[in-house]
Amino acid sequence: GMNTLTAADGRTVAAVSAYIEATGATLLAEGIETPAHLTRARALGATLGQGWMFGRPASLAAEHHSAELSWSPAPRSPREMTSDDIPAVPSDLFEHRAPSIGDKALLLTMARGIEDFARAAGEQLTVQSAFQRSRWFAPNVVERYAALAAKHPFVAAVGAGLSPEPAPGVRGAGLDPSERFAREWTVTAVGAHYFAALIARDIGDTDRPDADRRFEFILTHDRHLVVAAARSLMARVLPLSR
Repeated sequence: GMNTLTAADGRTVAAVSAYIEATGATLLAEGIETPAHLTRARALGATLGQGWMFGRPASLAAEHHSAELSWSPAPRSPREMTSDDIPAVPSDLFEHRAPSIGDKALLLTMARGIEDFARAAGEQLTVQSAFQRSRWFAPNVVERYAALAAKHPFVAAVGAGLSPEPAPGVRGAGLDPSERFAREWTVTAVGAHYFAALIARDIGDTDRPDADRRFEFILTHDRHLVVAAARSLMARVLPLSR
């Protein structure tokens, strides 16, 4: 359903996002009955919608009129990414791809979709992520990233309060909580044939439960964007001393 998403849903969202990005396909969301459904559908990349929020079953002309009044496509930036663009923070890439807005619960499914793919991948990947604060690098995340580090040659995490090795085999870097980078939530996976990134920036909600905090974000499989985000993260990672 549109109210809750599972890890499997996250993998599906990533696959659909990659298909839309590669082909220019249009995504139609059905079952939109509330403003929350509409927000979630837009965040998932839908630019067309159908549901009782737009009106009850009626003639084709009436339905079309309602949809036109209620739905507008997500904006897209025309500027292409080049290999020379290395952002100071990953969300600077919003200049190249207009972001959507989604809550933390939605973005968690997307992030875990990338991480799950990396854990199962047959090819070697680098995985680099930003977690804002060390408290988000919780024990279950430590376990997940240790497993990634055991499989892949380079796995890194940055965040305010993170140590140089926040999980076994994971290279880490701390951040100043007041700097721009501390607002970033990013997960990147880069391989010879696979490129994926969730790039998100905290809007700064202080009056919402944690799961409802909102972020501007893009979910992309564009090689230039993913590599640029990964380079931005890699520049902050400290060498792992032995």
